[in-house]
Amino acid sequence: MCTNTQLYDYRDHAQVRHFKKDERFVDLDCSQHRLYISGDIKLEFFDKDQYTTDKMFHCWFNTGFIENNYLCFEKSVVDRACKDKENKVFDPNFKLEIFLHKVSAAEMNSSGGGGNSGGNGGGFTGEVKE
Repeated sequence: MCTNTQLYDYRDHAQVRHFKKDERFVDLDCSQHRLYISGDIKLEFFDKDQYTTDKMFHCWFNTGFIENNYLCFEKSVVDRACKDKENKVFDPNFKLEIFLHKVSAAEMNSSGGGGNSGGNGGGFTGEVKE
């Protein structure tokens, strides 16, 4: 059964700033937010301006397929970004990199970590760069 429950919002843990189009990368460091993930994960990114909040892109992954504590999603596999064939919104070299740290089930339970801990085999914590 698939549920869409929001378990974590970066804005609750850090100040979000406006990024300019010419910035080469954005670093969203979640490593100190006690965010632990396990199982199926959906990451959604939004563009918030003065009047609206628009979904920019999203991606799914399962922690069971993570190798070397690293994931990289090229533009061609990121939902919504892949539809920008003329590169009007996303740079042609756009990619989403996720750096993780493996944690044991005992570490997840002892710290009372938030996030998706849908299993008892441990999980990951880390940061996102786009």
